[in-house]
Amino acid sequence: MADIQISNKIWNIAGVLRDGGVSYGDYLEQITFLLFLKMIDENKQAAAIGPEFQMFSMEGMDLPEDFDWKQLAMLEGESLITFYDKLLADLSKRNGMIGEIYRGARNKVEKASLLKKVIDMINGIEWSMQSEDVKGDIYESLLQRIAQDTKSGAGQYFTPRALINVIVKCVNPQINENTRIADPCCGSGGFLLAAKSYFGSTNSERLNNAIRDNVFRGTEYVESTYRMCLMNLLLHGIGTFNGIPPIKCQDSLSHTPGEGELCDYVLTNPPFGEKSAQTIEVEKKDKDGNTITVLEKEKDSYKRQDFIVTTNNKQLNFIQHIKSMLKIGGQAAVVLPDNVLFVDKAGETIRQNLLKTCDVHTILRLPAGIFYAQSVKANVVFFEKRPKSDTIHTKEVWIYDYRTNIHHTLKQNPLKESDLDDFVSCYNPQNRRNRKETYNEETNPNGRWRKYTYQDIINRDKTSLNITWMKSDDEEDNGMSLNERLSAIQLLKGVIQDNELNPELLDMTAKRAYQEILDMAIHGVLVEQRKGSEPANELLTRIATQRLQQIKNKEIKKRSIVPTPVDGPFDLPDNWCWANLGTIVDFKHGSSVKNAEISGDSWLLDLEDIEKETGRLLRRKKMSDVNALSDKRAFKAGDVLYSKLRPYLNKVIVADDSGLCTTEILALDFGEIVPQYAQAFLMSKHFVDYVMQDAYGVKMPRADADKCNACPFPLPPIEEQHRIVKVLDEILPIVKKLLS
Repeated sequence: MADIQISNKIWNIAGVLRDGGVSYGDYLEQITFLLFLKMIDENKQAAAIGPEFQMFSMEGMDLPEDFDWKQLAMLEGESLITFYDKLLADLSKRNGMIGEIYRGARNKVEKASLLKKVIDMINGIEWSMQSEDVKGDIYESLLQRIAQDTKSGAGQYFTPRALINVIVKCVNPQINENTRIADPCCGSGGFLLAAKSYFGSTNSERLNNAIRDNVFRGTEYVESTYRMCLMNLLLHGIGTFNGIPPIKCQDSLSHTPGEGELCDYVLTNPPFGEKSAQTIEVEKKDKDGNTITVLEKEKDSYKRQDFIVTTNNKQLNFIQHIKSMLKIGGQAAVVLPDNVLFVDKAGETIRQNLLKTCDVHTILRLPAGIFYAQSVKANVVFFEKRPKSDTIHTKEVWIYDYRTNIHHTLKQNPLKESDLDDFVSCYNPQNRRNRKETYNEETNPNGRWRKYTYQDIINRDKTSLNITWMKSDDEEDNGMSLNERLSAIQLLKGVIQDNELNPELLDMTAKRAYQEILDMAIHGVLVEQRKGSEPANELLTRIATQRLQQIKNKEIKKRSIVPTPVDGPFDLPDNWCWANLGTIVDFKHGSSVKNAEISGDSWLLDLEDIEKETGRLLRRKKMSDVNALSDKRAFKAGDVLYSKLRPYLNKVIVADDSGLCTTEILALDFGEIVPQYAQAFLMSKHFVDYVMQDAYGVKMPRADADKCNACPFPLPPIEEQHRIVKVLDEILPIVKKLLS
């Protein structure tokens, strides 16, 4: 059976289990457990014929005495569940590779009939007949498919393979028996596998054994991901089934690498987010003496002698850790979000130190839309560790802008290796000392490849490496300031009244101005910043605590609450923060009312009652005015009413009274957030583009609720929200009138 057929067969079972309540991630975990057992059984049969027929050596494997795959495959019903539960519990206590694969293992397929389907499917494939490459590719394809499912959350451990391959190609690792390549956040193992693939097969048995046993090292903190990675590596020929695991399950940052652990290459994509998302629930007394549950964040700073700064910024700690992992002359390529390149205080100190002690030679600016956390804008930073000296080792930083005017999506237009061919050519892996800019101030100001001297960088505010020089298409078309834009609109208004201007041109100008104003509002540049306001991160903590209490009181349905700031796609003012939208409001649930229970005097809102693009209410009708037969969704004054159908039409209003609406409209209670600010965000091009990337339905696309809940939301202080809304109320009516 061809590998694509096997992969499809396994994936089809995933859909059956998903319908039965088993998530894709849990399914892959059970596949890992069962596949390992089946391969051991096939290997035992092969050993009986002769050692040369084995896939791997059984020596030293710590297996239960009563283990029998055939018995497992024959069982059904409760006896199957009982046997499987006992087997997993036993294997989880074993030593060596067996114990690592089954660390903390438990059965997640509670229905015996579904578990039987998985076992029968695995039993129907002779894995010993598949080559190492085929077995590995099948498992890797499962990982990739699961990562593409945005609801599973598995994508956070999966870096696009096209980007990984380009990074490895540029680093151009050289192999010998003593080479060490590491990934301190190895996720599903993509960087290590790409490096192995880059080497290919050698004619030296000693070198091939070194590649299998010694070259690759990694760390993964999440147990379930660690198991997936370990299996992925084993199936691709990294590590052995009875040997020492090539990776460890631990917190990378808690371990200072020793002299014997230093690496020649570190290739990695540390987890996005400045701080740990680990939180704990603590019961406390409020001012009235009532017991309430609050969220407190676990400490996440690391005091290490090799770190030049103690900080709780996880990404900055990874930069310091990666530098400590390298031998002198060792090379690193690290995927980092924008904030690492410009964050002040500890960030500035670390960047200055890195520029002095390493050769930070290349930065690749990446566009949004290529990661499974789609709104994040990231970079690849390449550097080489140099010997200690008074010399400043970074002479020039070469930057390739593959962000400006570049648009990718995960499904319609995913990143391909060929998209970065020009970058690889400019990087010049064979001799990176010999490079030539494509940027020229006079002849090619939008050249993507440009160099900056050390002095250029050090003279920048906060030693920022977040540098752009290219003009976006929008900037080239409309580089006017907000005041200039509004003045132009006022002028155009007068001109059109005299019938001297094509109405289509005015409409286009007004639409662009409308989005620019909303864009300025959510970027924090529409009104001036003022000191003394409650910081947004304190507001976020209070909202999250309230939401958690509401969940405990069963006032709202259970959902994921992220009480700490998350990473976002663009820079925000200091007293703002990024928050998961789902922490503030829930796009998944609403209160519905039976048609028979609705009063004829109730306000009924349909989609056609909202003007597209402006959020203006066109008409207000009563239930008795229409022949409505379906159930409706209830809303109250202050709710933000958001049309999930065709999100690009921007049908979003703030309710000024209670009423009912079609179920295609979501009634969103933003709590403390000023609803008009929330409305501005939901109507912004940023949010519309984000939602449309994973909208479902071709002719009539709808916003995906899980996707909306996961969206980063730019949260200003409450006081500033009110000032933003006041300005919007003054200037947007001018534009809305032109659009109407």
